[in-house]
Amino acid sequence: MHALRYLFGFMLAAALLAITGCFGPAPGLDPVINFSYPGDTTLPNIGAGTVLQITAAAGVTEGDQVTEVRWTELPQPGGGTIGVFSTPSTLSTTWVVEDPGSIDAPTPVTLLLTVETLNGGETATPINLIVNPSPD
Repeated sequence: MHALRYLFGFMLAAALLAITGCFGPAPGLDPVINFSYPGDTTLPNIGAGTVLQITAAAGVTEGDQVTEVRWTELPQPGGGTIGVFSTPSTLSTTWVVEDPGSIDAPTPVTLLLTVETLNGGETATPINLIVNPSPD
């Protein structure tokens, strides 16, 4: 009789975990992002005239695939952005300051790569930079 109670309790606990787990995030489906840069790149500091080459790779679970890629630059405190991506919908891209002469003080910038997968995984991974004025 005790064994039946334990079995019933175990089945109830398993059912509760299964039900609540179905509505939570699925970290096993979220892609894992890795960035690489040319050997002479020294992050987080870059000059305003630098073209930042970013190579990204998204690791996904077997049977899954990347369906959407979006690069964005988070707005500056006063609004707006200072740079532009060459290809904002591919994993690898370049980013450059549109008007390097307008950078007169070290400026923090956050670039954000958002990757979505076929099976519902999603990851948003930031790159935090400090853009320094170009030497005269």
